[in-house]
Amino acid sequence: MSVYVGLDIGGTKLMAAASDDEGNILRKIRNPTPLDLHQGLSALNDMISEVANGNKITAIGAAIGGPLDWKRGVVSPLHQPQWRNVPLKAIMEKQWGCPFYVDVDTNVAAVGEYKFARVSVSRFLYITVSTGMGGGFLIDGKIYRGMN
Repeated sequence: MSVYVGLDIGGTKLMAAASDDEGNILRKIRNPTPLDLHQGLSALNDMISEVANGNKITAIGAAIGGPLDWKRGVVSPLHQPQWRNVPLKAIMEKQWGCPFYVDVDTNVAAVGEYKFARVSVSRFLYITVSTGMGGGFLIDGKIYRGMN
């Protein structure tokens, strides 16, 4: 069996979950976010191992506070100074040998709500207030980025 792993890298908590091809959650775990970057990366890797439970990982997706360079996978969350300018995509692809995708947490949440709630509008705005606040905007089910 192969699994997909999802990560939520927050200012106060880390969450990891593994799912099958149909999106059924197989295992999930939640831990506090360590203040140190290396401890944080180590905790994420341990959590990925735990939720994957020995299964092959097809891909890993992560949500983190912004800003970030989603194309290159370099993160710089405002509320986590120790994670600034971290090439997370490169680090995780080297560690796990599978595709790694990362985006702003509100974009990820917007896509999830749109897809799984079966939203039928052409323009969809998701707003969150947590450690920080932000939003994700979709047009025809796709993330709207920048001014174009």
